[in-house]
Amino acid sequence: MAPPTPPGKSVLSMTGFTSCESKTRSQKESLRIEARSLNHRFLDIKLRLPREYMPADPLIRNFIQTKLGRGSIDVRIDRPSSSTLSSATPGLVQVNLELAQAYHAAVDHLVFKLGIQDRNYALEIAKQQDVCTRTVREQSADEIWSEIEPVLETAVLRLIQAREQEGARLRSILLDQVNELRALHGRIRARRQELTSAYPTRISDKIRTLFESLKEITEAQSLIETRISQELALLLDRTDIEEELQRFAAHLDHFEKTLNEGGQVGRKIEFILQELGRECNTLGNKAQDYSISEETLQIKVRLEQCREQCLNLE
Repeated sequence: MAPPTPPGKSVLSMTGFTSCESKTRSQKESLRIEARSLNHRFLDIKLRLPREYMPADPLIRNFIQTKLGRGSIDVRIDRPSSSTLSSATPGLVQVNLELAQAYHAAVDHLVFKLGIQDRNYALEIAKQQDVCTRTVREQSADEIWSEIEPVLETAVLRLIQAREQEGARLRSILLDQVNELRALHGRIRARRQELTSAYPTRISDKIRTLFESLKEITEAQSLIETRISQELALLLDRTDIEEELQRFAAHLDHFEKTLNEGGQVGRKIEFILQELGRECNTLGNKAQDYSISEETLQIKVRLEQCREQCLNLE
């Protein structure tokens, strides 16, 4: 057993959720961001943005790509302040004072230019289609990004923290599984030693049975010993599992070391589990012993449980 590696980087799960609401950089409006992460073979980013934020789509994607390595990432950005009435809080009305002042000035302009005495009549004219139109200055991608960057950075940081917490839980589960696999490996090694010590006696009895019809055993002694040696060598070659046990233990050490080093370990651990599975299959096939077959079956169950957990690792 290799000495434990001190924990390095965090292990991130690909599962997480967070939401936050905060002011933009200029403090002009509030943004609400929800970020959800699920497992995926690659990094797949889905964005749901207000129409006016669409120019900044590439910049938002690029920022997320620099922070996350793998997973299906769903990010939704809303502007609660753009709604005048919130259905979640009946009776709460937000007034856009700047817009109201602009409309008031437009009506005053109508009264002055047209010489209208009745202001209500001026309001009726202003309501007609295309008399008063609202224009919104289109912002560039860089301007939009400058405004929303602090809020998005907070949301992504919280998502990473959620993934770290889940990743720590998964690492603990997997390290427990490594200990279980080591215990099974130890029982198989102990059983192998029992079998190896019993092989000479078993083979000797088998060969002597073949020659028990001979009247003079002493005359065939050298032949019996030669045959015993040949049979023993063949049996050991076919059934000895020492090399498989050594490789299995080395893969377990690699598994534990990878988990403790942290970082993006998901795919690497998947490959290590494949190698452990191959050695386990060879162990079961070569050993030709019921007890070892039972232990290898338990190993396969543990390896499958590890695979299920690793599907969520970045």
